[in-house]
Amino acid sequence: MKRILLFLSLLCAAAALAPQASASDSVFQLNTEDPNDGYAEVDAGQFQNMTVRIMNENDDPRDFELEVLNASDLNSEGLKVYWTHNGQEELSGNPTKIVVSVADNSEMGGIQLTIEANPNALYGNWPISLRAHDKDTTVDPDQQNRYLNLTIHVNEKRGVTVSVSDSSSTDLSVDVDSEASYTLQVQNTGNRQDTFNLDVGGGDWDYTLDTEQVTLDPGASELVGLVIETDSDVDYGDSESITIGATSVNRPTTGEMDSTVYIRVFEGVLLDPVTSEKSGEPGAMVTFDFTVTNKWSEEVIFTLEKKDWYMGTIENKPSNWDFTDASNDNTIDGFGTVTARARITIASDANANDVVTIIVKAYVGSGEPAETEIDVRVEGDYDLRFEPLEISEFDVNVGTEIFLSAFLELTNTAKVSDEVLLEAEWTTGGDDWDLNIAGGSSWKYFAAGETKKVYVSVKAPPDSEGDFTTLRITASSGGDGLEKDNVELNFRVAAISGGGGGSGTINVGEEKELPIPIEVLVGTVLLIGLGASSLFFLTQRSKKTGGEEGAPDGAYSDEWGGVDTGAAAAPPATAPAAPAPPPAAAAGPVTVACPGCQTQLQIADPTRPLTVKCPTCATPLTLQATAGAAPPAAPAPPPAAAPAAAPAAPPPAGPVTISCPGCQTQMKIADTRRPLTVACPGCQTQLKLT
Repeated sequence: MKRILLFLSLLCAAAALAPQASASDSVFQLNTEDPNDGYAEVDAGQFQNMTVRIMNENDDPRDFELEVLNASDLNSEGLKVYWTHNGQEELSGNPTKIVVSVADNSEMGGIQLTIEANPNALYGNWPISLRAHDKDTTVDPDQQNRYLNLTIHVNEKRGVTVSVSDSSSTDLSVDVDSEASYTLQVQNTGNRQDTFNLDVGGGDWDYTLDTEQVTLDPGASELVGLVIETDSDVDYGDSESITIGATSVNRPTTGEMDSTVYIRVFEGVLLDPVTSEKSGEPGAMVTFDFTVTNKWSEEVIFTLEKKDWYMGTIENKPSNWDFTDASNDNTIDGFGTVTARARITIASDANANDVVTIIVKAYVGSGEPAETEIDVRVEGDYDLRFEPLEISEFDVNVGTEIFLSAFLELTNTAKVSDEVLLEAEWTTGGDDWDLNIAGGSSWKYFAAGETKKVYVSVKAPPDSEGDFTTLRITASSGGDGLEKDNVELNFRVAAISGGGGGSGTINVGEEKELPIPIEVLVGTVLLIGLGASSLFFLTQRSKKTGGEEGAPDGAYSDEWGGVDTGAAAAPPATAPAAPAPPPAAAAGPVTVACPGCQTQLQIADPTRPLTVKCPTCATPLTLQATAGAAPPAAPAPPPAAAPAAAPAAPPPAGPVTISCPGCQTQMKIADTRRPLTVACPGCQTQLKLT
């Protein structure tokens, strides 16, 4: 028992003599890296980088918290300081506090700090206070922190500005033989206190500043008075340029304000039309815009109104017209410019092409008014219409030139004249066809309500038998580019026939620019004794195209004139004595070309007037008697049992009167030679008599 007690006593004594547990120390350092001395410079408006390093001398890895302790104070001086790299990676978010992990007995460098100096950063040296904190909680608090001070120097910046106080404009003004006062603002835009000398240069008028020097702290400003004085030698519209300068006495730094000084007019305005001429239909409203300039330096309210109007002469006044000021706001700032608006209503009974001149004036109070003139021209809607087509598809032969004037008529249905552009294009096939427009695709004058033929010709090329093509002819208004009308014609080329029969040009009205080629007046069909047979006349109706439904079905008929003949033929040599002369309405045989298809027709029936019909195209042809024509000789009776004899040569023809198929001009042809080709004196259409 004694031994046990002795053991416990020794154990307690040993425990009492053992050392007590305590907090551990932390061994680490926070040092500058770049610049090595911890001093750097930065210009206002620029940035600078500095780096530090941490040495962990502990036997275990540690996390250290790095913090910029005076970041808020530096920010108030125009400096923004934050971490951008932790030695291992770039950082975002501009943090002022970061954590850096360092292995045991290791060093972490390249921990980057960025300093931004805004344009107003103050000149001088500014300390940056850094702290590194060991985040190990077992470390003695007195051993957890290390501190480091860096220095950033903001370089000197000199600057000064001059402006007109409470105004965004640098323009100044003064009245004739008067003075004007202005307040200028001089501001030190540098980052340290500075003193500036003030002056005015460049002008011939009198300029006075109430002080010639100011001393200003960084960013501070001061108001300075300016007086401008003129005499009676100046006029409104005069101006001169001046420069108001502020120059630093410490360093050659100057701030300048360039200004234009105008001579102003009390309650004066300028008035200019944006557009001086417009047009509209009767009853329509047209709008004119004007530029109104305030010649005074203060805000004014102007009036816009009609002073007078006339048509041609000042005594000729329009009736039932109206003028209205439609401006949104009639207020103008000093020397400002606004847009004014006037609306003119044209009288509903105004005539097309009337021109009304309007004298417009703008004025302020009792000030002198400004005046200008505008013109309004009366017009109708531009409108073009092709006469409706009744037939739009044609069978043609290879090499045959087709003239389309009898098929196509264009009317200017507007109340005013127009310049019309005619254009033709193939929409299906036709690329190798001959296509001609009389006068080319050029602008042609159309009077109001005028109707004109459209002179276009086409010809199918060789090797086009069986082809099908579509031709579109478009008329465009020069007065209104959106106003158009067009018509489409289809052509089918016939296969070459091996038989005889009439053929030739489909002759639908010619013009001087497109004469009928004589070589196409071919094909002869003898027609003897047809009596009252007639020819079908080519009649064409065109329809409105170009997308307008419900176009009118109005039509017209261009009739070829009848062919009047009164030729007297000499009797055959073997004929017996002629019986008593027949009435004057009789005539001898005659050969004419069908005006529809140019088939040659030999008319033996002497009756006049006589209407026959072409066996090829059914065109009717009327032959009229010609006064003074010789009566025809009576045919000889056939001899009894006489053998068949060859037919006698055709007797010579007498004078004949015929209507031109192109323009209906009556032509009296006295020449008895056959065959005979004549040209119409009116349109140069050529006609062949055989």
